[in-house]
Amino acid sequence: MLTRLTLVRHGETTWNADGRWQGWAPAPLSERGWTQAQETAEALRAAGLQRIVSSDLRRTRQTAETINALLNLPIAFDRRLREIDVGNWQGLTHSEILELDPENHRLWEDSDRDARRFPDGESFQDLQMRVVEALRDLATLHPGAHLLIMTHGGVIRSAGLAFDPANQAAIMATPIHNCSITRLEAHAAGWRVAEFAQEASRCTW
Repeated sequence: MLTRLTLVRHGETTWNADGRWQGWAPAPLSERGWTQAQETAEALRAAGLQRIVSSDLRRTRQTAETINALLNLPIAFDRRLREIDVGNWQGLTHSEILELDPENHRLWEDSDRDARRFPDGESFQDLQMRVVEALRDLATLHPGAHLLIMTHGGVIRSAGLAFDPANQAAIMATPIHNCSITRLEAHAAGWRVAEFAQEASRCTW
């Protein structure tokens, strides 16, 4: 039985526009982000979605609820779909981190990606473990369904790396734009990344 999970990154936030690390902060959508959410709703109209499961953070809630104003689907929230917790770097730009916390930034740059841990936050390994657990649980709970997963760039990249390990270089190099679409398929033989970080308007259902 094929279960489909369509992962969508939230719309642009005011912090995205300013280049700030967001983590778990309640950053709101920007005007552009609201427009992106509305356009994505139109693009998803023909997708045959049956349910929305969203990260509980403000930016994903706003995007999911905007999309659902058109789709009118059952909606639930799961904190395991949150972005990585960036700890003390939340709210800072890259240049501010270099100025205020140069030692931790140096350690970050020198360490292996999976082992990198944000100061007083999560590691990428922590993120991937909770993301994979959440997606597997949702596929088990809704066999044969087509779910919209409203989430974050870090979550989407972690899922891509977990379920398509043969293409890690491409997944790491591909930008995950706001409101881009990633499609996962779960079936008896395993999981497949059917599409990664595609513009919503270019997706065919």
